[in-house]
Amino acid sequence: MKSSIAILLLIFTFNFSFAQLSETNINKSSSSYEKYFELPRKSLHLHLNKSSYLRGEKIWFQGYAYNRKTHNLDLNTRNVEVGVYNDAGEILDKKLFLAIGELFTGQISIDSTFTDGE
Repeated sequence: MKSSIAILLLIFTFNFSFAQLSETNINKSSSSYEKYFELPRKSLHLHLNKSSYLRGEKIWFQGYAYNRKTHNLDLNTRNVEVGVYNDAGEILDKKLFLAIGELFTGQISIDSTFTDGE
């Protein structure tokens, strides 16, 4: 009888400690979630020189970073990675470009690994 009471007490204590742990984790997760949305949010906008390209051409572009919280251009953007993907979502090429102020410009050459199109 004593051993069954001890086992029940142990199970109760074990369950109670896990309940406390999960409540702490929920509060911690909630706090992390709120902190995530306090971070500055940027949107990158890219303007291309045209919409269809052939192999051997270059994709010329100009872009800017927009801060969604302040509704202004984001002057703190420094490095922007621009990638070119195919229809299947596979990356064909990507490069890193320096943003001066809020603007960045660049070009990506279309080589033989690309297919003609948009």
